[in-house]
Amino acid sequence: MMNLINMLNFFKNKNKQESKEKIAFNSHKETLSEWLNRIEKAQIGHYMRAEKLNKRADWTGYLLVFCTVFVTSMSFFSYSGELDSLEALVIPFFNTKLNSANMQYIVISVGLLSAILSGVVSQGRFAARAEQHRSAAGRYGNIRRKIERLLTKLNTDMQNLDIEYEMNTIEVEWNFISTDAPLTKKKVIDKIEIVRK
Repeated sequence: MMNLINMLNFFKNKNKQESKEKIAFNSHKETLSEWLNRIEKAQIGHYMRAEKLNKRADWTGYLLVFCTVFVTSMSFFSYSGELDSLEALVIPFFNTKLNSANMQYIVISVGLLSAILSGVVSQGRFAARAEQHRSAAGRYGNIRRKIERLLTKLNTDMQNLDIEYEMNTIEVEWNFISTDAPLTKKKVIDKIEIVRK
């Protein structure tokens, strides 16, 4: 009689253990799915920000080069009286012929623009920030692939301790990347939400 009770208790405990493992399995799967969603958003956001900053770096850089070359080359001309070689050139904003005073104003304005652009390019560090975002996106991509691989492994016979170890490893790596990654603007995150819906 005692053996029968022990056997029933054994199976009862085994069923409880299996149900706990099933609950833990579902909990791990839900957690990993949520993590995958968040990591994917972070990765896309950083890539979008990197692209925008790269474009901004290119445009400001090209415009700065054009402005400085223009000012430098125009500094060799003399501006006395009418500019005979440019008589036909009409300034569209003022609807007047290009004379020495107008030419000096143009050169001074472009010189100011190049000085402002130089400050914006130096202070904005668009290319460096774009590289930081691109690097963060690549690292988030590595974590995303680890989570996808772990989700695939969950369907096999994987022990709870192994799952928790893998999840802890992912969490530590995620925290490390989050501290190093530059901020992604709220607009970019909202844009990702709109695109995904």
